[in-house]
Amino acid sequence: QGQPVAEKYADEFSTETLFLSWSMAKSFINALAGILVKEGKLDIYASAGMDEWKNDERRNITIHHLMQMNSGLEWNEDYGNSSDVNNMLHKEGDMARFASSKPLEYSPGSVFEYSSGSTNIVSYLMRKAIGDDAEYFAFPREQLFNKIGMRSAVFEVDASGTFVGSSYLYASLRDYARFGLLYLNNGNWQGEQILPENWVAYSTTAANGSDRSYGAFFWLNQAGIDYPDVPRDMFSCRGHDGQFIYIIPSKELVIVRTGFSKNGEFDHNGFVAGIVDAI
Repeated sequence: QGQPVAEKYADEFSTETLFLSWSMAKSFINALAGILVKEGKLDIYASAGMDEWKNDERRNITIHHLMQMNSGLEWNEDYGNSSDVNNMLHKEGDMARFASSKPLEYSPGSVFEYSSGSTNIVSYLMRKAIGDDAEYFAFPREQLFNKIGMRSAVFEVDASGTFVGSSYLYASLRDYARFGLLYLNNGNWQGEQILPENWVAYSTTAANGSDRSYGAFFWLNQAGIDYPDVPRDMFSCRGHDGQFIYIIPSKELVIVRTGFSKNGEFDHNGFVAGIVDAI
């Protein structure tokens, strides 16, 4: 019913601690894009409109493709080595331009390839759609965070002034839960429809090539691959090394989990399934 049921923190952490989102931030870019769509300022199915794409096949890329991670742009998301994502996050002042400079590897919409670069391109395109930097910088707080009570949230920008939508959001766990609750309630917050009415359905529609595991900046459980013991309608925000917001409509449940867990070190399926069983 929109109220916390249980919470637990490790020593030295509390309800006041701000936790780094890593890639959970991508789902917040989904929300901000949805708000711009609702305002009539963004068309996700039109050509994305990057200037450097006008004279080649990249002009066929849409924001929809970027959000579904099947833009076709070449990208390496390997965090363990020198890669596109590491170079972008740690060396590039204009992350969107770095990502948009990549050549086309596949036809847009055909092949799923997870890319933090795609999210930062969308973040830049939202900045372009808004048109005024002061309005852009205030946009997440005024149109999303304040409306759902996310008072702790901080979104970092890169050196060019574009929000690092792929990775760098900070918030308390309760505020992350508020975001999950917004999506659990189909984009409605206490009677105000913040997102377009069909936006959550759009966001949880499986992307081409994703094996029903990814929608539009949200992970899906439709195939039950990673979470075989969890309801198939569960969708989630996922961040590097163990950051999660789980949204399970059939159970009217939002679960937030953060920590530092390398692949295989934590039983996420068992963790979520155990909570579902307890509820």
